[in-house]
Amino acid sequence: MMILGFPSNPTAQCVELDFFEKVVALAKQYDILVVHDLAYADIVYDGWKAPSIMQVPGARDVAVEFFTLSKAITWPAGALALWWVIRLW
Repeated sequence: MMILGFPSNPTAQCVELDFFEKVVALAKQYDILVVHDLAYADIVYDGWKAPSIMQVPGARDVAVEFFTLSKAITWPAGALALWWVIRLW
């Protein structure tokens, strides 16, 4: 299993789509499951758009990708959970 997370926090490292093309090729060659955390995809600047590994043809055969709404709306999951508990009370 290969676990990736781009854009990365706290380093802010970003990758281009060609990086994911190489990862998918490697995963197919060695039968590796790729797990990609795309949590910070919406927190980028200067008009740059973070690529998804799922944009690569054949990625669905070797990869899964996760995204979290709490980062996109700058609302931590804990605050969301607290709001939900208060709302139910």
